[in-house]
Amino acid sequence: MIKAAHLCAATLLTLSLAACSRTSSTSAPSQDTATQSQDAATQAAQVTDSGASAVPNLLGGTQATGRNSGRADPEASPWNKIRPQGITPITSVIFNVVAHADDWELFMNPNVYNQMLQENTKSVFIYTTAGDGGAGNGPTPQQPYFVAREDGANRAVRFIANVTPAFSSNTVVSKVKFRGHTIRKVVYKNTVSYFLRLNDGAPDGQGYTTNAQTLQHLYEGQVKQMTAVDNSATYVGWSDLANTVASIISAESRPFGVASFNLMDPDPMINPDDHSDHLHTSLLVQDSLKDKTCVSVSYFQTYDTSWQDVNVPTDDLVNQAALFGVMESGKGDSGYPGSWESFHKTWLGKNYFRTVPATTTAPCL
Repeated sequence: MIKAAHLCAATLLTLSLAACSRTSSTSAPSQDTATQSQDAATQAAQVTDSGASAVPNLLGGTQATGRNSGRADPEASPWNKIRPQGITPITSVIFNVVAHADDWELFMNPNVYNQMLQENTKSVFIYTTAGDGGAGNGPTPQQPYFVAREDGANRAVRFIANVTPAFSSNTVVSKVKFRGHTIRKVVYKNTVSYFLRLNDGAPDGQGYTTNAQTLQHLYEGQVKQMTAVDNSATYVGWSDLANTVASIISAESRPFGVASFNLMDPDPMINPDDHSDHLHTSLLVQDSLKDKTCVSVSYFQTYDTSWQDVNVPTDDLVNQAALFGVMESGKGDSGYPGSWESFHKTWLGKNYFRTVPATTTAPCL
């Protein structure tokens, strides 16, 4: 009996030691094993000091001492760094004013991407046209093409806004009025997007119907007014449209009175063969600002970059490609063909722009 008891005790001791030696155990150490824990910690420190790579503890803080101590998943996000909304005050505003939903993703990166990662910066997006390709409020009333494009643009904005462990937020969609014109507004974290939903003017500015209401025709006076594809607003004359955009800029630049802008380059010598909507959207903003001296403007080259060299680092190229793919998913999920093909991909990795700095720091907006 004594021999059997000794055998059982030895067996239990062996099993106990084996259990303690399993590095995959999730049991928290008891007071009785404090000495063993200290020895294990010392051994781990010696291994690290000897040059072996230590697995980063993504949980950190007090959670690292709990039941998951020492078990880090390299694919896990640092979720404990999420902070309450509003902890970082806004100190600057950047406007990205484009004609179509995919313009800033294709032609203004990595600038927009990096600017949005600055938590103290508010990024404002203004889309002048619906980019409907002549479909108007169609081709299906239940899911118009322009809505799918807007969805893609909003996905791209959220994609960047969610890169950093910033505050959590819900998307707030509303209809607001500027100078009597109803405009769709989408707010997410430190971003604000406005969709004017004007007719797509086609690359040549002539639109898709005879005497079409396009930005070029409104600018040249060939048409007297321009109505959004969803009939949400009508702008009587170029000045009415320019003044409306100016009101948006003024409202979003408060209380600073200064801002930076990202626009398509309207100079045909620098940015040849551009889309008419690109050109006239930039002219619209210039007229809206009326030579304001407190704004800095970066002007980006567009279509002609397709034949130019890739000039961004690999990481920026990967970020832009991911951003473009996220945006295109908006059309795909709505049943429309996307633009994830070789033609559009020729614009990825191209970052050609010039900047005209502000000449004064005094508020002027």
